[in-house]
Amino acid sequence: MNRTDVAIPLSAGAVGTAAMVVGISTPSLWNDELATYSAITRSLGGLWQLAQNIDAHFLPYYTVMHFWAEFGDDLWWLRLPTALAVGVTAGLLADLGRRLCSRTAGIWAAVAFLLLPFTSYHGQNARPYAFAALAAVLSFWALHRAIGQTGRRPWVAYTLSVLFLGCTHLMAVLVLPAQLLVAWRSGDLRRFLIPAAIGLVPWAGLVVLGALQSEAVGWIERPDWKTVTSLPGALTGSGGLALLLIGAAVAGSGTPLKPWLSGLWTWLLLPPLLLFAVSWVTIPLYVDRYFFAAAPALALLAGLALARVRPPAALALLLVGGIVALPDLALNRAQDGRREDYPFVVETIERAYQPGDVLIYGSAPQREGILYYRRTTDGFPSDVLRRGTSRVPGTFGFVERGDLNHVLSQATRVWAVWRGNPALGVEDLGRVAPAKLRSLRVLGFEPLRTWEPDRSPGLVLVLFGRK
Repeated sequence: MNRTDVAIPLSAGAVGTAAMVVGISTPSLWNDELATYSAITRSLGGLWQLAQNIDAHFLPYYTVMHFWAEFGDDLWWLRLPTALAVGVTAGLLADLGRRLCSRTAGIWAAVAFLLLPFTSYHGQNARPYAFAALAAVLSFWALHRAIGQTGRRPWVAYTLSVLFLGCTHLMAVLVLPAQLLVAWRSGDLRRFLIPAAIGLVPWAGLVVLGALQSEAVGWIERPDWKTVTSLPGALTGSGGLALLLIGAAVAGSGTPLKPWLSGLWTWLLLPPLLLFAVSWVTIPLYVDRYFFAAAPALALLAGLALARVRPPAALALLLVGGIVALPDLALNRAQDGRREDYPFVVETIERAYQPGDVLIYGSAPQREGILYYRRTTDGFPSDVLRRGTSRVPGTFGFVERGDLNHVLSQATRVWAVWRGNPALGVEDLGRVAPAKLRSLRVLGFEPLRTWEPDRSPGLVLVLFGRK
């Protein structure tokens, strides 16, 4: 390996991280990131207690982020690890493309990956999905180094990469059947099985720990058959860009990369299709972020294909793809790119606040979001339902008072914020708001003004006054 072979992955990694860092604090925190913040800002004992009740499969990520947050909780700092993960992923893709084909293939693969709107989404998201993609690429990279080698060291490295893979997200291991296929067709199946099995031990422990936490995925709806047609967009964040890359990958499938070519296609297609099948046979698990670890496979396949044409033609295709994906990319990086715009809610309340105003929340994440963006209570409605300053052990929420009538007896104006779907009719509180908010009308309050999200579902803010 010469200096160029080192410089290209390092450059790809630096560009990838820089691309994620730009505007990293612009998108508002959303429900899942607020769960991360709630988890990592408690003690290790409290974190362990939480894992025994919910989100056990995120325990490795939460633990690492707990120590990371010791140095600060600014939004850019909380999201920086995922920005770094995207950079490392781009660098590894560049090197894996070189190992499989050429330097040019690696460069195009890294560029294609960074163009995906969901790369920006997860690269600016305090959740472990960017790490799942990184671990997937790292495990394929380590497998390529290990296959055909006689020493143990490459296989030890592969074992560690599988261990990392299983600790990022439970669904990330769905890329392993593709690696099994590569090992089998390479004649290294026996040497593959033991390292892979050892690496999966921590993952199996997380599965056991979270086995009784089915409520964590109870919100997922069973996909319909139309979902299959939207798979390209669900995988990348832009259906148009995905179709361009898939077309390029199919056109370049004649490249002599056996057994790796079949392995790469399995890496791309099996995770989402398997989640779709499981969602019909057992419980719904089909969520786009759960199979983001398959997205680098599309970038790599496209990179291998584009390496076979002249650089101007490859560059032109990627430019067209970038233009096609630009609206989705811009949307993901907007302040309401996660559909929940807490800065807007806080600023709106601050502007219209009057002494004596009170504030109630639809559920725990909304309180967590307001508490993050509004650290002081001066000039802001009081949280009249919250009891105490500590969260309920093993949960994301605080204890709330149930005597709503007594609490609001002296209030003339009540602010309410919840996550809803205005498409169902904001004024129809019987259908779209939690029970405690529906009670406001029974208690003699009526909506004075409503702020609806631009996209549904999203944060709904309503100011109520007495009739």
